[in-house]
Parts: sequence; C-alpha cells; structure tokens
Amino acid sequence: MYYVVFVISWMAGGFIFAFTFVPILIIIFFSIPMSISLNKQGKLKSLTPIRNNIISIVILGLIFSIIFWLITKYLPNSILFGFLFGCATALLFSLGKLGPNNDNKSEYFETNKDYIKN
Repeated sequence: MYYVVFVISWMAGGFIFAFTFVPILIIIFFSIPMSISLNKQGKLKSLTPIRNNIISIVILGLIFSIIFWLITKYLPNSILFGFLFGCATALLFSLGKLGPNNDNKSEYFETNKDYIKN
C-alpha cells in the first residue's frame, strides 16, 4: 500500500511542479532576460511583458506554496517524500527547457506580439 501512495504522490508532485514551478523558472531564466534585452534594443513598446511575468511568478508561486503548505500540514511524511521526489524528477526533466530554445522563443513572441515593435 505504501508503494501505491508513494507513486501517486510522486506523480502528483511532478505534475504540480511541472505546471507551477517550471513556468516560474522559464520566466526567470528566459522570458525576463529576453524582455530586458529587447527593451535595451528599443524593440519593446512598453515594459508590460516584464510586469506580466512578475504577476505570473507571484500567482504560480502562491499556488505552489499553498499546495506545498497543505501537504506538509495535513498529510503524512510518506506523501511529502513522494511529492518532493516528484518535484525533483520534474526539475531534472525540465532543465533543458529553461533557456532560449525554439519553443520558448515562439511562445514568447506569440504571447507578447502586441508589445513588440515591428
């Protein structure tokens, strides 16, 4: 039974981390530096992309923090261990996605097309 609980909490940790914390890392390591670079080059109409990124970091960070707090407060340590193991696994699989790859670039320009000068 402990293995089933561990596997479920491992998958939940990986899923939650992948959809809350990995985007924060992408914003920090790619989106904000890209916005700053474009702003220095005079290609941004405004600093709205950076503001939106900061708002996303706060919201996603709060979601992850609340979930983490709920797990540590109300669930047994065996579930916490599986959750943390899932987070670590998701982090390892996402390391290659944090920098300036084609997916991040295309999503950045699609999301911020209204704020970039032609």
